[in-house]
Amino acid sequence: MSGNRGAERPLSLASLSALHVPPPDLVRYAADAGFDLVGALRLVRASDGSGFDLVGDAALRRATAAALTDTGLGVLDVEVFRVRPGSTAAEAEPLLAIGAELGARFLLTAVEDPEPERRADVVAQLCRLARGYGLRCMLEPMVFSALRTPADALALLAAAGADDAGVLIDTLHLARAGGGPADLDALGESRLPYVQLCDAASAEPAGTDPAGLRRAVEEAVAHRLPPGEGVLPLSEVLRRIAPEAPVSLEVPNPAARTDPAGWIQRLAEAARRLTAPTG
Repeated sequence: MSGNRGAERPLSLASLSALHVPPPDLVRYAADAGFDLVGALRLVRASDGSGFDLVGDAALRRATAAALTDTGLGVLDVEVFRVRPGSTAAEAEPLLAIGAELGARFLLTAVEDPEPERRADVVAQLCRLARGYGLRCMLEPMVFSALRTPADALALLAAAGADDAGVLIDTLHLARAGGGPADLDALGESRLPYVQLCDAASAEPAGTDPAGLRRAVEEAVAHRLPPGEGVLPLSEVLRRIAPEAPVSLEVPNPAARTDPAGWIQRLAEAARRLTAPTG
Protein backbone atom coordinates (compact mmCIF):
# COMPACT_ATOMS: atom_id res chain seq x y z
CA MET A 1 0.00 0.00 0.00
CA SER A 2 1.14 3.53 -0.60
CA GLY A 3 2.78 5.29 2.30
CA ASN A 4 1.09 4.90 5.68
CA ARG A 5 -2.48 5.54 4.56
CA GLY A 6 -4.39 3.05 6.68
CA ALA A 7 -5.55 -0.53 6.26
CA GLU A 8 -4.48 -3.07 3.69
CA ARG A 9 -5.94 -2.83 0.20
CA PRO A 10 -8.57 -5.32 -0.93
CA LEU A 11 -6.96 -8.15 -2.89
CA SER A 12 -8.53 -9.78 -5.93
CA LEU A 13 -7.46 -12.99 -7.65
CA ALA A 14 -7.66 -12.74 -11.45
CA SER A 15 -8.85 -15.91 -13.14
CA LEU A 16 -5.92 -15.97 -15.57
CA SER A 17 -3.69 -16.81 -12.59
CA ALA A 18 -5.18 -20.32 -12.70
CA LEU A 19 -7.41 -20.38 -15.77
CA HIS A 20 -7.69 -24.18 -15.85
CA VAL A 21 -9.42 -24.21 -12.45
CA PRO A 22 -13.25 -24.26 -12.62
CA PRO A 23 -14.64 -20.93 -11.38
CA PRO A 24 -16.35 -22.34 -8.24
CA ASP A 25 -13.06 -23.95 -7.17
CA LEU A 26 -11.15 -20.77 -8.01
CA VAL A 27 -13.46 -18.84 -5.69
CA ARG A 28 -12.86 -21.30 -2.85
CA TYR A 29 -9.09 -21.36 -3.36
CA ALA A 30 -9.09 -17.55 -3.33
CA ALA A 31 -11.11 -17.44 -0.12
CA ASP A 32 -8.84 -19.99 1.55
CA ALA A 33 -5.81 -17.86 0.64
CA GLY A 34 -7.37 -14.72 2.11
CA PHE A 35 -8.39 -12.85 -1.03
CA ASP A 36 -11.32 -10.47 -0.75
CA LEU A 37 -12.44 -10.68 -4.38
CA VAL A 38 -12.10 -12.66 -7.56
CA GLY A 39 -11.77 -10.90 -10.84
CA ALA A 40 -10.91 -10.83 -14.51
CA LEU A 41 -13.53 -13.56 -14.38
CA ARG A 42 -13.57 -14.93 -17.90
CA LEU A 43 -17.17 -15.56 -18.91
CA VAL A 44 -16.56 -17.26 -22.26
CA ARG A 45 -13.84 -19.59 -23.48
CA ALA A 46 -10.80 -18.09 -25.18
CA SER A 47 -10.19 -18.69 -28.87
CA ASP A 48 -7.83 -21.55 -27.97
CA GLY A 49 -10.59 -23.25 -25.95
CA SER A 50 -9.15 -22.41 -22.54
CA GLY A 51 -11.32 -21.21 -19.69
CA PHE A 52 -14.99 -21.91 -19.03
CA ASP A 53 -18.29 -20.81 -20.53
CA LEU A 54 -20.14 -19.06 -17.73
CA VAL A 55 -22.47 -17.38 -20.21
CA GLY A 56 -23.63 -20.61 -21.80
CA ASP A 57 -23.43 -22.99 -18.82
CA ALA A 58 -26.18 -22.06 -16.37
CA ALA A 59 -25.28 -24.86 -13.94
CA LEU A 60 -21.67 -23.68 -13.73
CA ARG A 61 -22.90 -20.13 -13.24
CA ARG A 62 -25.13 -21.22 -10.36
CA ALA A 63 -22.27 -23.14 -8.77
CA THR A 64 -20.02 -20.10 -9.06
CA ALA A 65 -22.66 -17.85 -7.52
CA ALA A 66 -23.11 -20.37 -4.69
CA ALA A 67 -19.36 -20.40 -4.02
CA LEU A 68 -19.34 -16.61 -3.90
CA THR A 69 -22.22 -16.64 -1.42
CA ASP A 70 -20.63 -19.36 0.72
CA THR A 71 -17.26 -17.63 0.92
CA GLY A 72 -18.44 -14.03 1.03
CA LEU A 73 -16.12 -13.06 -1.81
CA GLY A 74 -17.14 -10.38 -4.29
CA VAL A 75 -16.44 -10.10 -8.01
CA LEU A 76 -14.23 -7.21 -9.04
CA ASP A 77 -14.44 -7.47 -12.82
CA VAL A 78 -15.41 -9.71 -15.72
CA GLU A 79 -13.72 -10.14 -19.09
CA VAL A 80 -13.26 -9.66 -21.87
CA PHE A 81 -15.06 -7.61 -24.50
CA ARG A 82 -12.91 -7.06 -27.57
CA VAL A 83 -13.56 -3.99 -29.71
CA ARG A 84 -12.65 -5.18 -33.20
CA PRO A 85 -13.49 -3.88 -36.66
CA GLY A 86 -17.18 -4.60 -37.05
CA SER A 87 -17.86 -4.96 -33.32
CA THR A 88 -21.03 -3.53 -31.84
CA ALA A 89 -21.62 -2.62 -28.22
CA ALA A 90 -24.71 -4.84 -28.16
CA GLU A 91 -22.45 -7.89 -28.46
CA ALA A 92 -21.28 -7.19 -24.90
CA GLU A 93 -24.77 -7.56 -23.46
CA PRO A 94 -24.40 -11.24 -22.38
CA LEU A 95 -21.17 -10.40 -20.55
CA LEU A 96 -22.75 -7.41 -18.87
CA ALA A 97 -25.86 -9.34 -17.85
CA ILE A 98 -23.84 -12.16 -16.25
CA GLY A 99 -21.43 -9.65 -14.73
CA ALA A 100 -24.35 -7.84 -13.11
CA GLU A 101 -25.82 -11.16 -11.95
CA LEU A 102 -22.55 -12.02 -10.21
CA GLY A 103 -22.19 -8.53 -8.71
CA ALA A 104 -19.18 -7.44 -10.75
CA ARG A 105 -18.13 -3.80 -10.72
CA PHE A 106 -16.19 -3.54 -13.98
CA LEU A 107 -16.03 -4.88 -17.55
CA LEU A 108 -12.54 -5.34 -18.98
CA THR A 109 -12.30 -4.11 -22.56
CA ALA A 110 -9.52 -4.79 -25.06
CA VAL A 111 -9.36 -2.55 -28.10
CA GLU A 112 -8.17 -4.21 -31.31
CA ASP A 113 -9.73 -1.82 -33.84
CA PRO A 114 -7.06 0.50 -35.31
CA GLU A 115 -9.59 3.02 -36.69
CA PRO A 116 -9.92 5.87 -34.15
CA GLU A 117 -13.36 7.22 -34.98
CA ARG A 118 -15.01 3.82 -35.30
CA ARG A 119 -13.62 2.47 -32.04
CA ALA A 120 -14.53 5.68 -30.19
CA ASP A 121 -18.13 5.26 -31.28
CA VAL A 122 -18.27 1.66 -30.08
CA VAL A 123 -16.60 2.51 -26.76
CA ALA A 124 -19.06 5.35 -26.18
CA GLN A 125 -22.00 3.02 -26.76
CA LEU A 126 -20.40 0.27 -24.67
CA CYS A 127 -19.93 2.58 -21.69
CA ARG A 128 -23.56 3.68 -21.85
CA LEU A 129 -24.74 0.09 -22.07
CA ALA A 130 -22.51 -1.01 -19.18
CA ARG A 131 -23.79 1.84 -17.03
CA GLY A 132 -27.30 0.45 -17.39
CA TYR A 133 -26.10 -2.82 -15.88
CA GLY A 134 -24.26 -1.10 -13.05
CA LEU A 135 -20.80 -1.84 -14.45
CA ARG A 136 -18.00 0.49 -15.42
CA CYS A 137 -15.87 -0.09 -18.52
CA MET A 138 -12.11 -0.42 -18.15
CA LEU A 139 -9.84 -0.10 -21.17
CA GLU A 140 -6.67 -2.16 -20.84
CA PRO A 141 -3.67 -0.94 -22.83
CA MET A 142 -1.44 -3.77 -24.07
CA VAL A 143 1.58 -3.61 -26.34
CA PHE A 144 -0.01 -6.14 -28.72
CA SER A 145 -3.36 -4.32 -28.97
CA ALA A 146 -4.49 -1.14 -30.72
CA LEU A 147 -3.97 0.73 -27.43
CA ARG A 148 -0.34 0.28 -26.45
CA THR A 149 -0.05 2.84 -23.66
CA PRO A 150 -2.09 4.51 -20.90
CA ALA A 151 -1.98 7.70 -22.98
CA ASP A 152 -3.58 5.83 -25.90
CA ALA A 153 -6.37 4.60 -23.64
CA LEU A 154 -6.95 8.06 -22.17
CA ALA A 155 -7.15 9.60 -25.65
CA LEU A 156 -9.77 7.03 -26.69
CA LEU A 157 -11.87 7.71 -23.60
CA ALA A 158 -11.71 11.43 -24.32
CA ALA A 159 -12.77 10.86 -27.93
CA ALA A 160 -15.64 8.65 -26.73
CA GLY A 161 -16.76 11.16 -24.11
CA ALA A 162 -16.59 8.30 -21.60
CA ASP A 163 -16.17 10.29 -18.40
CA ASP A 164 -17.02 7.38 -16.10
CA ALA A 165 -14.77 4.77 -17.75
CA GLY A 166 -11.33 3.86 -16.46
CA VAL A 167 -7.93 2.62 -17.57
CA LEU A 168 -6.73 -0.72 -16.28
CA ILE A 169 -3.02 -0.63 -15.66
CA ASP A 170 -1.35 -4.03 -15.77
CA THR A 171 2.23 -3.66 -14.58
CA LEU A 172 3.59 -6.14 -17.13
CA HIS A 173 1.86 -4.48 -20.07
CA LEU A 174 3.00 -1.08 -18.84
CA ALA A 175 6.65 -2.17 -18.86
CA ARG A 176 6.49 -4.00 -22.18
CA ALA A 177 5.09 -0.87 -23.85
CA GLY A 178 8.12 1.06 -22.61
CA GLY A 179 6.19 2.84 -19.88
CA GLY A 180 6.63 3.36 -16.17
CA PRO A 181 4.80 4.56 -13.07
CA ALA A 182 5.03 8.23 -14.09
CA ASP A 183 2.72 7.47 -17.02
CA LEU A 184 -0.11 7.13 -14.51
CA ASP A 185 0.19 10.75 -13.41
CA ALA A 186 -1.74 12.00 -16.45
CA LEU A 187 -4.64 9.68 -15.64
CA GLY A 188 -5.40 10.63 -12.05
CA GLU A 189 -6.96 8.44 -9.38
CA SER A 190 -10.48 8.71 -10.80
CA ARG A 191 -9.42 6.82 -13.94
CA LEU A 192 -7.55 4.22 -11.85
CA PRO A 193 -10.12 2.50 -9.62
CA TYR A 194 -7.92 -0.58 -9.35
CA VAL A 195 -4.72 -2.06 -10.78
CA GLN A 196 -3.45 -5.45 -11.96
CA LEU A 197 -0.12 -6.52 -10.50
CA CYS A 198 2.46 -9.08 -11.42
CA ASP A 199 6.23 -9.07 -11.64
CA ALA A 200 8.76 -9.94 -14.33
CA ALA A 201 12.46 -10.72 -14.57
CA SER A 202 13.01 -7.78 -16.93
CA ALA A 203 11.50 -4.33 -17.37
CA GLU A 204 12.60 -4.02 -21.00
CA PRO A 205 10.11 -2.93 -23.67
CA ALA A 206 8.86 -5.60 -26.05
CA GLY A 207 9.40 -3.48 -29.13
CA THR A 208 7.13 -3.60 -32.17
CA ASP A 209 8.66 -6.36 -34.29
CA PRO A 210 6.58 -9.55 -34.67
CA ALA A 211 8.99 -11.72 -32.69
CA GLY A 212 9.00 -9.31 -29.76
CA LEU A 213 5.22 -9.07 -29.75
CA ARG A 214 4.90 -12.88 -29.85
CA ARG A 215 7.16 -13.13 -26.83
CA ALA A 216 5.10 -10.47 -25.07
CA VAL A 217 1.91 -12.44 -25.66
CA GLU A 218 3.46 -15.71 -24.47
CA GLU A 219 4.80 -14.06 -21.33
CA ALA A 220 1.50 -12.32 -20.59
CA VAL A 221 -0.61 -15.46 -20.81
CA ALA A 222 1.72 -17.98 -19.18
CA HIS A 223 4.98 -16.73 -17.67
CA ARG A 224 4.54 -14.02 -15.07
CA LEU A 225 6.10 -13.77 -11.60
CA PRO A 226 4.50 -13.04 -8.22
CA PRO A 227 4.92 -9.48 -6.90
CA GLY A 228 8.34 -8.96 -5.37
CA GLU A 229 10.04 -11.77 -7.32
CA GLY A 230 11.12 -9.58 -10.24
CA VAL A 231 12.21 -6.06 -11.07
CA LEU A 232 9.05 -4.12 -11.92
CA PRO A 233 8.47 -0.91 -9.88
CA LEU A 234 5.26 -2.11 -8.26
CA SER A 235 5.38 0.13 -5.17
CA GLU A 236 5.73 3.19 -7.41
CA VAL A 237 2.60 2.15 -9.29
CA LEU A 238 0.66 1.64 -6.05
CA ARG A 239 1.57 5.13 -4.85
CA ARG A 240 -0.41 6.51 -7.77
CA ILE A 241 -3.75 4.86 -7.07
CA ALA A 242 -6.19 5.57 -4.27
CA PRO A 243 -5.46 3.84 -0.94
CA GLU A 244 -8.77 1.97 -1.04
CA ALA A 245 -8.34 0.80 -4.65
CA PRO A 246 -8.24 -2.99 -4.98
CA VAL A 247 -5.17 -4.80 -6.25
CA SER A 248 -5.83 -7.61 -8.72
CA LEU A 249 -3.23 -10.38 -8.98
CA GLU A 250 -2.98 -11.62 -12.57
CA VAL A 251 -0.04 -13.99 -12.51
CA PRO A 252 -0.31 -16.96 -14.88
CA ASN A 253 2.61 -19.33 -14.49
CA PRO A 254 3.20 -23.06 -15.10
CA ALA A 255 3.38 -23.53 -11.31
CA ALA A 256 -0.38 -22.95 -11.16
CA ARG A 257 -1.02 -26.20 -13.05
CA THR A 258 0.83 -28.47 -10.64
CA ASP A 259 -0.49 -26.93 -7.41
CA PRO A 260 -3.20 -24.30 -7.97
CA ALA A 261 -4.10 -23.94 -4.30
CA GLY A 262 -0.45 -23.49 -3.36
CA TRP A 263 0.12 -21.04 -6.18
CA ILE A 264 -2.85 -18.92 -5.18
CA GLN A 265 -1.66 -18.92 -1.56
CA ARG A 266 1.79 -17.80 -2.73
CA LEU A 267 0.26 -14.93 -4.68
CA ALA A 268 -1.77 -13.79 -1.69
CA GLU A 269 1.27 -13.80 0.56
CA ALA A 270 3.33 -11.88 -2.01
CA ALA A 271 0.60 -9.28 -2.42
CA ARG A 272 0.21 -8.80 1.33
CA ARG A 273 3.93 -8.19 1.71
CA LEU A 274 3.76 -5.52 -0.96
CA THR A 275 0.56 -3.80 0.14
CA ALA A 276 0.87 -4.02 3.93
CA PRO A 277 0.63 -0.62 5.66
CA THR A 278 3.92 0.75 6.93
CA GLY A 279 2.60 2.76 9.83
